[in-house]
Amino acid sequence: YKIDDEFGLLQDIAYEKETITDQLGSIFDNKADQSNFAQGEILQSIVKQLLDSLTPDKLYGLHRKIKENSPYLTETEVWDTIGNMTVEKLFDEIRDMKADTGVGQDFYYERLKELREIYSNCDQALRFLSDFKLPCTTTNLIMAEYVLSSKDTLFKNLKKQLKKTDDLTDTLIDKKTMNEAYDELEKEVNELIDKESEDEEIDSFKLNRLRSLGLQMQFIRNLAKREFYHIPVEVEGKITHVNLTIIRGTGEKGKVSVNYTSERLGSIKAEATLKDRKLSGYFVCDNAEGLKILQEQADKLKRYLSDENLDIKQINFCLQRSPENIRSYISSEDSQETGNPETERILYRVAKAILNMFTSVEETDIFSHKEVAELK
Repeated sequence: YKIDDEFGLLQDIAYEKETITDQLGSIFDNKADQSNFAQGEILQSIVKQLLDSLTPDKLYGLHRKIKENSPYLTETEVWDTIGNMTVEKLFDEIRDMKADTGVGQDFYYERLKELREIYSNCDQALRFLSDFKLPCTTTNLIMAEYVLSSKDTLFKNLKKQLKKTDDLTDTLIDKKTMNEAYDELEKEVNELIDKESEDEEIDSFKLNRLRSLGLQMQFIRNLAKREFYHIPVEVEGKITHVNLTIIRGTGEKGKVSVNYTSERLGSIKAEATLKDRKLSGYFVCDNAEGLKILQEQADKLKRYLSDENLDIKQINFCLQRSPENIRSYISSEDSQETGNPETERILYRVAKAILNMFTSVEETDIFSHKEVAELK
């Protein structure tokens, strides 16, 4: 199945009374100025109630109800349907459901254990989905966690087999060029998945892994349409990633946000704001030594942008011990699709400069460590 803006909508279950979804819709329709933070708080409350209400019996009952409504669905498709339901709809379905015992309850205990693990550690993923106006479904929560963490991700699994990942940094030119690059990357990933899935000796574990990789690619591609770019970076043979967001304002306004986590430098967030060709920004890091190294690279960043004739007002460097604050993301909700093409080009140039700064720091730091080791 595919992840898109309609992801998580279940069409064939009727509701006889006002649901939480209806109540949420009423709240946000009547108060257009509600912040993403407020919406995130409401969703967190729903997830908590969902955790308290879910039982193996109710999960079995929901599974049976979906199967009865759509008898031709396969077992995988039934679970996909549950995974694609928003947490609001899922809670609406199970909150008043009576215990429904049946055979194979051990299986539903295992499924419930998986769901509890997802919902118990989803605060950051939930805020991310809320910020980017993506449906808060179980599958989207899992995919968001992949994007935000350094888990067993798409690029870690396929980086050596993929050719197009090396082009993503070079194509930081404008939205059109990046979209074309992600289209090519998605095509390459799908071809690799199709090829591996045709293996006659493939087992269910490998098939599930391939499905997960395919879903990750769809999710990353969907984010790229919103100018949020998940870009792989290789450091000392290990794959990590940069998350980069472009916000295009009206006229000559815009913003760039870059999040990066390094074993050596720590968690880093950089933001740069452009207004009337004046650039200001900041770097926040949770590692004092990492922050010091970044400060030493500030002049390189300015030199890289010198040919843009920008008035670089100030670049601040701050130590922030709380990684949760560093890992926050700005939303592309207010980005202007018809912004100034020249401003767009400069924003992407600034984004590329920050990304190059990070990789340069890593390479310089690696080199210095190797020199010290050789001297010893």
